[in-house]
Amino acid sequence: MDQEDNKASYIQEIRKKYPKAGTKWEKEEDELLQKRYKEKRNSGFGDFELFAQELAQEFSRAPGGIKARLAMHFTDVPGWDYERQERIS
Repeated sequence: MDQEDNKASYIQEIRKKYPKAGTKWEKEEDELLQKRYKEKRNSGFGDFELFAQELAQEFSRAPGGIKARLAMHFTDVPGWDYERQERIS
């Protein structure tokens, strides 16, 4: 099995739990994600990992995908490695 097959297999497995994992974000969906983040940030995150899990369920996307999408829009996502993001961009 090559790397491409492994990636396809991995995505297939993830989509069993998160059907929209790896798919294109719709504009409305993206705007709602940003709104939810701003609201939570303004009221205090509490447990950010739990919040990310809740968003993952709401948007049918993997928690890592949620965090990555948030990091595209915000510079203060808890636990996000912005330096790593710069190195691989």
